[in-house]
Amino acid sequence: MEDLRFLTMLHKALKDEKMAAEYYEHLMKMAPHECKPHIKHMMEDEQKHYEMLSHMYHMLTGMRPMIDGHHPEMPASFHEGLHEAFMDQMEAVEHYRTMYLMTYNMKLRDMIFEIMTDEMEHGMRLNFCCCMMMMKKPEMPPPMPPMPPMPPPPMPPMPPMPPMPPPPFPKPPKG
Repeated sequence: MEDLRFLTMLHKALKDEKMAAEYYEHLMKMAPHECKPHIKHMMEDEQKHYEMLSHMYHMLTGMRPMIDGHHPEMPASFHEGLHEAFMDQMEAVEHYRTMYLMTYNMKLRDMIFEIMTDEMEHGMRLNFCCCMMMMKKPEMPPPMPPMPPMPPPPMPPMPPMPPMPPPPFPKPPKG
């Protein structure tokens, strides 16, 4: 019974790795320059994992795995893709840990351990890309040229002067 559960988990892992490689291929097209190498690395790891798991399946059953053509739902944005991929990576680590603890075959354990630690590394790479996105400043339009100095506003006309009041003391006689 335990063997059947392990094979079921192995089959799910095969399907997930195949879909993850396709997902990362799509995500890489959306990635900013500084994240592309990380996404590419993860995509290549997922392809490697699929091959390792296929070999494991063949070792256990004598048959090649038959994985149906499920395609992952693609994200609308790179940011959304990072979030979904991170959550999937955390789930994958849990999945591989369970598989690791289910078998005492050292060859299988070594392969599962390698895959599990790669998935942990993927979580760190995704976290790095997320941090890069948060640190990236939004594109700002080029600054406008400085405005020429404005001339001072014209002075309003002075109101007419009121008539002069008579002097406070009498004028001396002309004489």
